[in-house]
Amino acid sequence: MLTVGELRSRIDLSLMVLMKAWGASWTPDSHYSFQPAFQNAAWTVILSAWKLGMPKEVGHRIVQFLRRDAWPDDRRRCWSWTCEQDAINRELLNKNLLREGQTIQDVKVKSFVVCKHCRVASYCSGSCRKTDWKDWHKQYCNVPPCKIPSYEEDQFIRTVLSTTDSHGITAENDGEELITQGTLDAGEDVNSTGDNEDAEGWEDVDSDEEEEPDKLTKTKLIYNFFLEKSYKPRGIRE
Repeated sequence: MLTVGELRSRIDLSLMVLMKAWGASWTPDSHYSFQPAFQNAAWTVILSAWKLGMPKEVGHRIVQFLRRDAWPDDRRRCWSWTCEQDAINRELLNKNLLREGQTIQDVKVKSFVVCKHCRVASYCSGSCRKTDWKDWHKQYCNVPPCKIPSYEEDQFIRTVLSTTDSHGITAENDGEELITQGTLDAGEDVNSTGDNEDAEGWEDVDSDEEEEPDKLTKTKLIYNFFLEKSYKPRGIRE
């Protein structure tokens, strides 16, 4: 069973992976994950390159240098608690209005102030930023996952994901593990139930050798990373 800290670290890893994906450059596959204004600009660049007789790869390469935050995005939300509550209430109201066939409230996209430290948290005004900084953001700012992933964090994500199977668990071979521990001979069947005096008496023999330490599991690897990079600096104790 996972501890609270281990569960938190796995959630934080998911957030860090999402942050990495969100900050990735534009590709044709990720086109529709960008805001409509960015999509229109991308299509303009690609069509202009095509009309000039350039290969489509040239237009694609140019779009990769466009910044996602250079265009307004109506999916962006203010991180302050009050504005979050207002946004949730507005969405619930709009759902009720649509159900009744009425006109929904049209909210204009605001220009947001981004935290200069982590470049992740956004606010609709300077007052919201100051209030949220005192309430909680000061504790979480610029530590994983509340930051743009650096090279070290990017390498850690690659390490974790590269050794994970489709179910998120590293595959292990019980037979090979038993052989390496010396409880079975390399040529013996793992599932064999025959009598083997050497195998039966092996556990009864005292040994001065130290036992092999437990292997570092995937969850422990993730938890240790966030413990060092995030939880200790923030003063979190399990």
